[in-house]
Amino acid sequence: MVDSIYPLPNHELSHKRQELAPKTEEAFRAFSQQVFADGALPAKMKQIIAVAVAHVTQCPYCIRGHTKGALRAGARPEELMEAIWVAAEMRAGGAYAHSTIALATMAAAEHPHATSEHPKEHFNLVDLPRRRAVICRSDPRSLTSTAGRRKRPSRNRWSYLPKRSASSTGSGLVIT
Repeated sequence: MVDSIYPLPNHELSHKRQELAPKTEEAFRAFSQQVFADGALPAKMKQIIAVAVAHVTQCPYCIRGHTKGALRAGARPEELMEAIWVAAEMRAGGAYAHSTIALATMAAAEHPHATSEHPKEHFNLVDLPRRRAVICRSDPRSLTSTAGRRKRPSRNRWSYLPKRSASSTGSGLVIT
């Protein structure tokens, strides 16, 4: 795979990097050797992990180098591919989990009359059709009703308080 965006590693570039920062280069090499040495995890497992992480960080040099390192350490192609799939799932899982940010933004756009005493904070939203709800911060200590009574936080930390008025409370947004 030749990619015009990334120069192929070569001795001239490696020498220049070492010449510009020799102590740092030496420290990094020692650090890398220590990290990938047998320990609680065998070197093979560490290289397999590195292949997966390299795919998440999308570093072509790391993908190539750690794939070669993993194969030298005895990893089978099937193990590497499985690790790459784990990395892909974790990357996709992050996008899935962070979709709550987009959902919260969409809900706020649907309810522009909602108010907040904490505009810079992130809120967890529960859209309850035909009901008014207070959108509470993730901090369970902040879950209070307008009368000051505490509400027990839900297990998944997505909470709402039924509302009778469209006023702002200290605990979050009010959607009417």
